[in-house]
Amino acid sequence: MEADINVIVDVDPDEAQILIELAEMLLLEWYVARQDRDQRLGKLKAIADEKKAQQQSPASSPQKPA
Repeated sequence: MEADINVIVDVDPDEAQILIELAEMLLLEWYVARQDRDQRLGKLKAIADEKKAQQQSPASSPQKPA
């Protein structure tokens, strides 16, 4: 890294675009993907809790005809 903060370095438009895409990728991977994962895990936990409740009270679960 340059020690002198007053030095201005030219940036090509392609370089700027790549840095913008990097920032977008990091936002997607760190925040959006985490929220999606948390939502999927929440749905899975809700299903597991429902199944556990059904196991604990078998009388309330639907009976299969013989």
